[in-house]
Amino acid sequence: KAGLLIGESAMPDRDRIGFPPSVHNIDMQMMVIFGGAKERTPKQWEAMLKEGGFKLGDIYPTQSLLHWVEASPQ
Repeated sequence: KAGLLIGESAMPDRDRIGFPPSVHNIDMQMMVIFGGAKERTPKQWEAMLKEGGFKLGDIYPTQSLLHWVEASPQ
């Protein structure tokens, strides 16, 4: 079975206090500009992929805001 590799932003979970990473600012811009679009946290990626019949593997950060989200068929 072939896997899935998605190039997208993946926000850190919002379960801590402190200065938010810049990706949270991009999330706010996405909501305003694209009418509710959002960047996803690892938990949100897991839920969305599960709904589509995939299991979340790893999320690989890069030196930019892009992450590689790995998934495999369930």
